[in-house]
Amino acid sequence: MENPGFLSLFARILLYLPAGGERDDCGDSSDAMEMEQSVGSEKPAARAARISIREEWCKGCQFCVAFCPRDVFRMEGGRCVVERPDLCTCCRLCVWICPEFAIQVSCG
Repeated sequence: MENPGFLSLFARILLYLPAGGERDDCGDSSDAMEMEQSVGSEKPAARAARISIREEWCKGCQFCVAFCPRDVFRMEGGRCVVERPDLCTCCRLCVWICPEFAIQVSCG
């Protein structure tokens, strides 16, 4: 089996596809479309999220800004900053996507 690239693997995770690229019997492609549409309409988490960014580790790749479903982050001076922590749903996608491990999220 060929080793998939990072973005290909990440796309499969986001779309809930098994590793073979085939959909399983739990739904059709409309399920993925509905999920994508509902992400933007979720209400903010009831619990407060604490997001910390190690500025010296951030390389300005903008992955967190691009992949955050709630637009919590923005870029400032070539570095990521938390703009709207109240919108964070604690999904921790930013933590997983950061190649420098610069982001920490704690909820509670």
